[in-house]
Parts: sequence; structure tokens; C-alpha cells
Amino acid sequence: MSALPWVGTEASWGTDIEFIAIGVLLSLAANICTFVYFCLRSQPSLAETLQAPRYTGRATPAQASPIQDVALTMGDVVDLLARFTTSREADCLVRTMLGPGQLVRDQTAPVAVLEGAQDELSAIVGGPSAKLVFESAKRDRNRLLSDVVELVDEASEVLKFNRSLLQATIQNMEHGIAVVDKSLQLVAWNRRYIEMFNFPAEEIFIGRPVADIIRFNGERGLLKDTDIEAAINKRLNFLREGKPYKYQRVQANGSVIEISGNPLPGGGFVTTYTDVTEFVETQKNLEEVNALLEQRVAKRTQDLTNLNESLSAAKKQAEQANHDKTRYFAAVSHDLLQPINAASLFSSVLKEKSLQQNISEDITELSTNIRQSLDNAEQLLTSVLELTKLDAGAVQVSVDEFSIKQLLTPIIDEYSLVLKEKGLSFDYVVCDSGVRSDQKLLRRVIQNLMSNATKYTDTGGITLRVEATSNSAIKVSVKDTGRGIKADDQKRIFNDFVQLDNALSESGLGLGLAVASRICRILGHTLSLQSEEGKGSEFSVILPQVTLKVRQPDSAPVGQVNIKDLVGVTILVIDNEEQVLKAMQARLTEWGCTVTLARNKADTDEVLSEHSVDLIIADYHLDNGETGVGVVKSLSPECQNIPVIVNSADYTPEIREQVADEGFGFLTKPTKPAALKRLIKRYIKTNKKPH
Repeated sequence: MSALPWVGTEASWGTDIEFIAIGVLLSLAANICTFVYFCLRSQPSLAETLQAPRYTGRATPAQASPIQDVALTMGDVVDLLARFTTSREADCLVRTMLGPGQLVRDQTAPVAVLEGAQDELSAIVGGPSAKLVFESAKRDRNRLLSDVVELVDEASEVLKFNRSLLQATIQNMEHGIAVVDKSLQLVAWNRRYIEMFNFPAEEIFIGRPVADIIRFNGERGLLKDTDIEAAINKRLNFLREGKPYKYQRVQANGSVIEISGNPLPGGGFVTTYTDVTEFVETQKNLEEVNALLEQRVAKRTQDLTNLNESLSAAKKQAEQANHDKTRYFAAVSHDLLQPINAASLFSSVLKEKSLQQNISEDITELSTNIRQSLDNAEQLLTSVLELTKLDAGAVQVSVDEFSIKQLLTPIIDEYSLVLKEKGLSFDYVVCDSGVRSDQKLLRRVIQNLMSNATKYTDTGGITLRVEATSNSAIKVSVKDTGRGIKADDQKRIFNDFVQLDNALSESGLGLGLAVASRICRILGHTLSLQSEEGKGSEFSVILPQVTLKVRQPDSAPVGQVNIKDLVGVTILVIDNEEQVLKAMQARLTEWGCTVTLARNKADTDEVLSEHSVDLIIADYHLDNGETGVGVVKSLSPECQNIPVIVNSADYTPEIREQVADEGFGFLTKPTKPAALKRLIKRYIKTNKKPH
């Protein structure tokens, strides 16, 4: 009899099936019904959803049920991260984010863990993809997740390949490398980094906080700081600032590690570690060798110092001699110019009187000869003084842009008369071009060249030519038909005190060309010579050409005035030379001035206490260390407004600057009458006293 009353024998089923076969069919049918029932009643887990396409070969078909948010468990988070990393790395990351406590897979994942997992996934597949994956995981998995994961998997494969390639490159570098993200967690490293610091395998993994790594090194004694927590905070603050750094650290085993850190554009830090032990050892050896070499050099230097003591003493003596020579020439020139100044003033008065009173032509010619002799003496002294200043480097250069024609016009007028009197022809071709030079010094060069040509030309004439060359330069040449210069003498013609054999009868010291040569060297101009004995010489100066700005034409020159055009002007002359006082008195009196004289401060105070004056003309160097500037500055307050002209044979830059600072006029000795009158008129209005 059957155990189940509704299960009969073979006949009861109307078939030939055995009883056991019937039981199998019934069990199978029950199992299928149960499987279908529970499949329809339950939702697939995240892991099942992710694995389904691998077995079905296609994405899970979308269902018609509405999309609903699903809470993710800790296991879901681990499985989701494992899809893009490895199971071990995913487990370590989730445990790190979870903090203390056990990892329960069925437990609902906290919000902090979900956010941290999404950040970690962003570092792997990118922010938008990571956000899409987690949003899909929270919703109906059958609708979205498998498709999203499949798309992200494709991108992840590319990223994994690139990351593997980058990791392989980093692994084979000789430098240790460690990379942290903006949260100061370790995200990449290489094998050399592990070897340098001998890290255990379990201590280094993705997401490990940098603070834990620093603390681990401190516990092993790799930090010099005794307070480990303070050292950790200091290093973390430095990383947060995002500033690059570089320093060296000596390890316990004696090796030297150079640590270099640089911030990443999106946040985080990359640090490289280089073993520079061999380099440091080499540097120390080089320092030792350098110290030894320095000792040897010091010894050799001492030997050379002892050897050159006599040379140094000789050099000092030579420098002192040169300084004494400069001072001597300056003093001699100053003292000699004083009587020449007086004689020049006397000669100018004599010539004017001879013209006014119709004195015989012999007296007029005599005064003219005296004037020419004084001019020659003045020129010689001026040349000596100029040469001394050029050698001492006391000449100040003032470079300007000006018209070469304007500079040469007075020289042409002067030498037209000189050459006419000597019976020589004078031709000149001057283009109106702009040049860059020092007007005063360049005028001196041209004058010296013209004077030299005039002196050594007996017949024929002189040609002054200004022409433009092909290389934006101006050539000023002085050509004569004189005696010419031998080829051997052309090399020494610019030396000091050189006069050729055929010029011994000429006056002068042979300094004109020497002065011109030195001035050209100072200005950077080229001075050249072409000459043939018996046929004449040509001296040329090359100047830089410039384009001048358009200037307004100068006003018409003032016509000649009556010779006595300073009547009623009272002038006080202060000078320690009797002849200069007399000469200046004669010169000023001839112009109609009332002149009072003083030798020093006491005389000046006495004169000003009895007379009122319109102008003071004072020499700079007086007796007993007094100066004209000092005497004038010490006057009483009511005399401080009197105009002052300083008349001196010492016109060094220091004296000129001092006179200019005081607001006084300056006039050099020997005094030129025309320049003196022009300067007096600048300060005094004729027949009108300022006080």
C-alpha cells in the first residue's frame, strides 16, 4: 500500500512510469515553483547584479517597476570598489574609512563611508563616472547599474592600462616616489620608496593617511624630533600650504637622502627621494681638496706678495710722483696765468686807447704784438694744463647732439683772418649735419689741428672739409700743403713734446697734437693721419652722425654799443695780486665803471662799510687760505644780495660746482674783455643799481 494515498500504482497514473520517477518529478516541480516564487519576491544583491552580465552575456533587462532608492550595505561598497581595484585594496579602503570597529557586510553603509568610497572611485575612473556609478547602485539595480558599470568598466580598463603603464615607469625609476592626494592620503608609490625606508608590506597601501606613515617612521626613530605628534603636525601643515621644498636628511645607516616635494595642480603633493650619499661624499672630498688648494694658493700669494713689495713701493712712488706733477703743473699754471691775465687786460686797454686817441701806428702795432705774445703764452700754459688734466683723468665729458656747422663757423671766421694775414688760401666745405660729441672738447681738437696746419704751412693753403661717410658717420678733415711728415715720424707725431726737425724754428712745445689725440681717445673718436713729405698732411676725425630736431633760428646779434656803456656801475674787485687789481681797475674804468679794490676779507669789510657796490668780482684763491667764495659768504646780511662773479685761473670741476651751487657767475683767467663785459651786463642793468 502506498505511503501517499493519492499516489497510486502504475495503473492509477495510467502510464508505465515507476513510482520513484513520479517522486522525482514532483520534487523538481516543487523546487522550480519555490525558486520562481522567491526570485519574484526578492531583489538581487549588488554583487549579483554586477556578476549577472558575465553569465547571461547581456545586460539585465529593464523592468517596468518604478525606480526606487536602495540603501547600500558595507558589503555592497566593498564589492563595488573591488570591481575597479582589487578585493584586498577595496577591503583596506573601506576599513580605513570606517575607522575603529568591525566590518559587517550586511550593515547599512554610513554616509561618510559612501562619500569616501565615491572619492576613492573618482581617483580611479573620474568624478562624473564615480558619481554615476554610486547613483545607479542606490537605485533599481536591474534598470541602470549593469549598463553603467559596463560603460565605466570600459573606461576603467583604459585608465587601468594607463595607470599600469605609469606605475611600471615609476617602479623602474632610481628615485623613490610617493604621491598623496588633497586629503593627505597615500595614493601612489614605487618600489624604490619602500626599499629606501624599509617599509613592511602591510604598512603601505592606497588611502593610508600620511600622518600614520610619519608616526610609524617616528616610532622607528627615523625622525630627529623628540615630540612625534608635533613633528607630524608640522609636516602636515607644510603639505597643506602647498609650497615646494627641498632638503637633505642623514639616515641612521649614514646614507644621505635628498627630499624634494612639489604640489600637484588639483591638490595633493608628490615627493621624490634621491640617494645622494655618493654625491655628498664627493662634495666633501672636493671641499677637502679645495681647502688644500686654498692653503697652497695662500702660500703662493704670500710669496708673491713678498716678492712684489718692492714693486708696490715703486708703484706708490710713481703714483705719488704723478700726483705731485699734476699738482705742480696746476699750481704753476695758476701762478703764471695771473700775470698773463693782468698783461692781457693792460694790452686790451692800450689798444683801445691807441685807437681812440689816434696814437701812432707803431704803438697800435706794439699793443697788437703784445697781445699775440700773451695769447701764445696763454695757449702754451693751457695746453700744459689740459695735458695734465687728461693724464690725471680729471676731464669731465659732456656729450651732446649739435650741428657741426654751428661749431665750426667761429673757427672758420677766426682762421680766415689768420690765414689771410699769413698769405695762405683757406677753402672750406661744411655740410650742416648733426653729430654726437662734447662741443668744448671737439672744438679744442679742431682748433689744435687748424693751428698745427697753419704753423707748418708756408705756401699754398688749408682746406677744412666736413663730409658724410657711407657708415652713418661724419668725417672732419684738415688738409694743408705744408711740409709733410716722414713715414717714420708719423708714428710719434702724437707723443708729448714732439716737434719734428723741420719745425725747430716754430714756437710751441709740441703739445697740440698730443692733446688732440688724448681728447679723441676720451670721446671715442678716430683720429687719423695721411701725409707725404714735401706735399702736405691731412688729419681726420670720425664722428657719429645723428639727426637733429628742428630748432628755431637764433635771434639777430646785438649791434655794437658805445665803448663806455657801463657808466655809473660800481664794482668791487677782490684779488691778492697787485698787478691783477690794477689791470682790472684800468679795464673796468675804461668802460665807465667806478672801481674799488680789496685784497682780503678785512679790506672787503672796510670797503663795503663805506661804499655801496653793484657787483663783486672776486678771485677764488686769496692769501692765508682765504677764498673769494668764503669772503663773499661771510658778508653782512644786507650785502648778501650783491651779484658775484668769481674770476679764477683754477677752473677745476670742484671749484666750478662750488661756485654754481652758490649762484655766482664764473669767468676763467686770463680774462677775455668781451666775456667779462657780457657777464657783467648779465647781472647789472646799465645805469641802474639794484639797491
